[in-house]
Amino acid sequence: MAADGIQSGMDGLNGFPNEVLALILELLDLESLFKCYDVCQSWRKCSLWESNYLPHVIKAYTEITHGTRQLPATLSGSEKTLRLKELFKTSISALPVFAACGTLRDIAVVLHRLDKSWLSGCNTSYASLNTGDVHQMPLMCMAIDTESGSIVTGDSGGIVAFWNVSTGCCYSKSIFMSSGHRNVPRHIEIEGDLLVMTSTGGVVVVLKRDRSGGSTPFIRMGEFFPNIRPTSIRIEGHICIVGEAGAVSFWDLSMFSKSGSPSLLGQDPPFASLLMTIDTSNPNIPLSESQVYSLFYRDSQLYLGLTGNRMQQIISQSKKSWTAIKELWESEEPPHIRLALGPGSQGHSSGGSQSKLCPIGSDGDILVSWADSSIYRLASNTDEELVWEPRSDCLIPAALWPYRDCVGIYARGEQVICRVKRNEIEIFLGNGVPIGRIPCNLGDISCVLIDPAFIALGTREAGLCIYYFAPGHQILALGQGPSSSVATNSVQTPLLKRKHTYKRKYQEAMGMDLENPLVVGTSISPNLSLRVPVNNTLRASSPRLALESKTNTKIPVPAP
Repeated sequence: MAADGIQSGMDGLNGFPNEVLALILELLDLESLFKCYDVCQSWRKCSLWESNYLPHVIKAYTEITHGTRQLPATLSGSEKTLRLKELFKTSISALPVFAACGTLRDIAVVLHRLDKSWLSGCNTSYASLNTGDVHQMPLMCMAIDTESGSIVTGDSGGIVAFWNVSTGCCYSKSIFMSSGHRNVPRHIEIEGDLLVMTSTGGVVVVLKRDRSGGSTPFIRMGEFFPNIRPTSIRIEGHICIVGEAGAVSFWDLSMFSKSGSPSLLGQDPPFASLLMTIDTSNPNIPLSESQVYSLFYRDSQLYLGLTGNRMQQIISQSKKSWTAIKELWESEEPPHIRLALGPGSQGHSSGGSQSKLCPIGSDGDILVSWADSSIYRLASNTDEELVWEPRSDCLIPAALWPYRDCVGIYARGEQVICRVKRNEIEIFLGNGVPIGRIPCNLGDISCVLIDPAFIALGTREAGLCIYYFAPGHQILALGQGPSSSVATNSVQTPLLKRKHTYKRKYQEAMGMDLENPLVVGTSISPNLSLRVPVNNTLRASSPRLALESKTNTKIPVPAP
């Protein structure tokens, strides 16, 4: 290749037809595609083709959604491009990180930056949202609403609050009543325009998004009552899957899609219809110790995390091929149930210990956190045995005491795994190698959710925190970068607060500037004028005299 390839046209690309160039560039990874942009004008032009980034964005979308929201196979390349642009702007993240993306290359650039931020094991910024004027009771649950860019939180006092993730402000809070009693939210799930909330009293409340601009983002549409108090919940389209003690039930929510609130129209609230119930109990285990504490549904297969260090896979399938042929609630034949036992269990109860589940990647694999907090990776296409024991290959070993209890596990695509304990969040690579940890000083973690751009967690002391992994996005008034001392002032224990108060008074006495701390994780506005700390050293003094210790010089020591 000549050094003056731009002038001579001998840069190596002009000799190939566009169809061949497209096939070549599709084989490159994102790093190489981004580097092609800076080679020369001809390479830059070819690197901007959207067809180059389509397979990368599709792969990222499939991994983020864990293969549960596949694009229709009948779509053409241009139709997939338009569909992906819409999905990334509206339903991938509650932060507007993709709002300004006009091309697939823009989306790929943002995804690449997010991946680097997550793989560093350290968040870019932090914010503490609840200052005591919204939640004053322990947080019980939270959910994410990507359409409005919000997170929804519920506490043990019955308050359901809606927070804007970008600004950190609570723009609405409500209390939902049933039969004159306050509903204390235990689980919240949002799918499209429907919000489903379970309560400690056993009722499941269904709400619908209010698009009329009212004071409440969601209005109450109806409710239904499972046989036993729900312990977990999930929405699949218009089907609500409810985990109970010794059973899992399927409810039809299609009647709630009608416009208008029954209470506003003077009608009685409708009840969801029960489609079917699957028995998951074990005759050797008491029903009270056979709770379904975690569940998810994918590819016509239902995975349940049970007490007693056990999990179940339920599938409506052909006995010969073990291939799903219908949805569980559509099958007329009894479903097939396979049982998995955790390390050290023999099928009996393990003191009420809970197994946590989550999908990982896009190939159908799942992660299981057993009673000892060890994490195993299971393939969905296991053998046809009724019982299998995944004890041979431990992905992440058990945590150490005293914080061994696992609140939950989450996988961000294929590359990052998060294990949430009572006092911290541990971050691992997809192969189990630890890369970071995020401590929590606001009390025991009670609930958590993972977004492609941030982690949100709630505590039993009514704390609500957001750890951002999106460069350039943070809340200046509520949090700074993790390396700034100002960032952690709002998350200190009382003892640490007193220590930092003493340190701040000392810095003020020494003339240090504290009004304009270094902002980490965002760009500083060019119109912002920063104050420079005043230098009290005389101009005539030499550096040697300025650093020289003097006798009878008193350093002010402030009172704590």
